[in-house]
Amino acid sequence: APHCFRIHDYLYFQVLSPGHIRYIFTATPAKYFGGIFHTRYEQIHLVPAEPPEACGELSNSFFMQDQIVLVRSGYMIRRSLEQHALPWAIISIPVNVTSIPTFELL
Repeated sequence: APHCFRIHDYLYFQVLSPGHIRYIFTATPAKYFGGIFHTRYEQIHLVPAEPPEACGELSNSFFMQDQIVLVRSGYMIRRSLEQHALPWAIISIPVNVTSIPTFELL
């Protein structure tokens, strides 16, 4: 059930690639746009919005069709992708974290 993937309005995802940031991250879903996760995506692209605030036309929108978009935050992920010249990360979303100790989450 979708409710087990959210805790206190947070959604959790795991970066699968690039491997050096293979952690579980917390995300806050957009309140007024975007979708509700009825499906678990074992591997889907997390594409950083360009510009990061997504307040205008996105210069990399061609990468975003049927993917997840990272808007504003996520400095660690953005920096890693820039350092490795990657246009996206591959993630698994949502992740059920009810049995994971909170100290393992970023």
